[in-house]
Amino acid sequence: MRRDDDELESLPPAPMVSAWHITVTRRNQIDALAVVLKQYPGDMTVILHADGMMRRIGCGIASSRAVREALVALVGSGNIREEREPWAVRIP
Repeated sequence: MRRDDDELESLPPAPMVSAWHITVTRRNQIDALAVVLKQYPGDMTVILHADGMMRRIGCGIASSRAVREALVALVGSGNIREEREPWAVRIP
């Protein structure tokens, strides 16, 4: 079934897909990360990097300055990065 232009224009824009990549080096960082995840729930995916492995965490986290500050305090600025998928960029 073909949609006409009016119907396509009425669709909501696709959401931006983002993720926090967090590298931990100690067990206590994982425990502290669990606390941060509970404090700042949200839609952003969390990818945990530890011991050469990568794992997607089951719950999401907010995307805010407060979250970034909490993560930097937890693991250091060199161990976090925010990723925006290139295919998720909105086209005007």
